[in-house]
Amino acid sequence: MSVRPSIISSASRTGGRRTLPPMRNHPKLHKLRRCTSLEWVHDANEDSDTSADYCRLVIKVGDDVAIFPLDKRSVPIKDGSLPTMSYWYGKVEEIYLNTVKQKQDVWLDIRWYYRQVDLEDQGVNLAAFVGEYELVLSDHRSIVDMHCIEDHATIVQYDEEDLEQPQIPEETLYYRWTVLMQFATHKNVKQLQGVHIENSQVSTRCGCNSCDHAFSSPNNLQRYCRSCQQWFNDTCLAASAIKMERKLKMRLPSIYDSVEFDREFLNLFTTPIRRGGHFGVVGNGMILFQLKSLLEDALTLGRLPDGWMDRVQLMKPPSVDEAVPRYYCPVCKRVVV
Repeated sequence: MSVRPSIISSASRTGGRRTLPPMRNHPKLHKLRRCTSLEWVHDANEDSDTSADYCRLVIKVGDDVAIFPLDKRSVPIKDGSLPTMSYWYGKVEEIYLNTVKQKQDVWLDIRWYYRQVDLEDQGVNLAAFVGEYELVLSDHRSIVDMHCIEDHATIVQYDEEDLEQPQIPEETLYYRWTVLMQFATHKNVKQLQGVHIENSQVSTRCGCNSCDHAFSSPNNLQRYCRSCQQWFNDTCLAASAIKMERKLKMRLPSIYDSVEFDREFLNLFTTPIRRGGHFGVVGNGMILFQLKSLLEDALTLGRLPDGWMDRVQLMKPPSVDEAVPRYYCPVCKRVVV
């Protein structure tokens, strides 16, 4: 049975700010021991006269980690840490351990997440559609000294086609795209030549097929058509779709004729499914599935279950305009979005 190595770090903090030892070139990796996990131990008070305060960080292959950046634009806040989007982020692909004369060094094979600013620095057009806390997982890999690892990172995967996905909280890191990076070396300088999205999703594009928005941005409002299952930009609907003038009413199948429903419940069924802006990254599509579950309960009880509002309250967007213009779907023509 393998034993997880426990490594003592020499990294420290000065005045609450992270300091790093001089970076070294990593040795030949094929000569190093590979680990699937290790325990990294460092003294948070190493630069002071107080007693040692050992911190332990267990790193495993597959973990997402925050990496202390070598970037002059990264300015620490009062406690010495950095704002969330100032860190670099990566996924641990391999862990290498080097032991020389009772000294142990650790190197991580990191698969990089690109931030919006990283894509902008490289001149990648995709940056225009990346949200504030969004990352893009790439196939770009580097060997990183363990001293540079700040902590674990929680990065949520977002599938745009999954309406049942819970809302992603504000200021939470997430990613939806995986990209392939093509580099070329010119005069010993590696330069980015191209970027290809590996997991392009149908829902990343506006269903009108006429606007210049190649992908959806969490900063833009979108509507969802429940029939053709496509998303449309609000601006595209307002510009080209036919506006519905009459008030929309919910009509349930005759099987529910004997069931008593609150008017507020029926009104929720006509709520447009939206995402982006103040509706959040994921949007309010989860309400649909919760309402369908309540319909099944109501059919059994002959009425809505007590406290039914509590089952949908948390999934309602933080604010909803009372007078929301409704449109006929540009694709289905009959369905209202």
